[in-house]
Amino acid sequence: MKKEDAVELADKCLKELAASLEQGQTEVLEKYLSALARFHHYSFGNMMMIVNQFPEASKVAGFHTWRKLGRSVKKGESGIAILAPMIGGKKDEAESDHCTKLSESKSKSVFGFRAVHVFDISQTEGDELPKLSEIKGSAEHNLWFLESVFSTLNIKLETRPMPDGTRGASLGGHVIVKEGLDKSMRFRILAHELSHEILHPHMVRDDVIKNHSLIETEAEAVAFVVCKAYGVDTQALSSEYIRLHRGDSKLLVASLDRIQQTATKIIGLIEDDKNTPIYIRSSRRPKSRRKAAHQSA
Repeated sequence: MKKEDAVELADKCLKELAASLEQGQTEVLEKYLSALARFHHYSFGNMMMIVNQFPEASKVAGFHTWRKLGRSVKKGESGIAILAPMIGGKKDEAESDHCTKLSESKSKSVFGFRAVHVFDISQTEGDELPKLSEIKGSAEHNLWFLESVFSTLNIKLETRPMPDGTRGASLGGHVIVKEGLDKSMRFRILAHELSHEILHPHMVRDDVIKNHSLIETEAEAVAFVVCKAYGVDTQALSSEYIRLHRGDSKLLVASLDRIQQTATKIIGLIEDDKNTPIYIRSSRRPKSRRKAAHQSA
């Protein structure tokens, strides 16, 4: 697939998602968010392209990466096209009509994209893959590690009684979760509130009120991805969270990218904490901050 065709496919996927959300069809968003739990290292756009071309994909990698892992692509298999950034120095930037300068302080930047191909594991054959890096478990097995992420990020975590209808609250450097929740629900609420802490730490009260639908959608979507990644039961996205983009395709793209980046960060922190010695983890001390409050029902 050529670069132009890949870009067209990515744009088509995004338009289909936007159209489905406008019609209230959240199952399409849930499909992509579920896939993001499997492909959280890819951008949301590339993940949509993978699912569109190969819905059954579970593990994907490039031709040479599979060879390094002792596997080879089966003869006759067609690659899955994604877009990869082209990195260059200042000279490249100056000569490129499509240059995107990320930072003046950086010597290299993305100046364009090209189409590359990856393959699903089902399209390969060879050595069995090591299972040490796989994300496994349930709420019971991973809840403690998710709680440890709060210490890693210096966020105070408090469990206490809360009013009926409220299960958690993000206060900016301080998260409160309702006592008495079962482990699956506690995991889900903690993932939601942690998403607020990462995504919306500097929002003041007026901004929270004005953008309530958007910020709750983002936090709920991140929680959905994290829960899916760890096999935790998820509830369907609430109808009040449907209007992710409010008819603005640019806002939709920005939100999906933020969702992908935040979910990846949380999953990475959980996995890092699994390999962190207990004496190091217990020495961390949270720092109190006061920011806008986000409450979860």
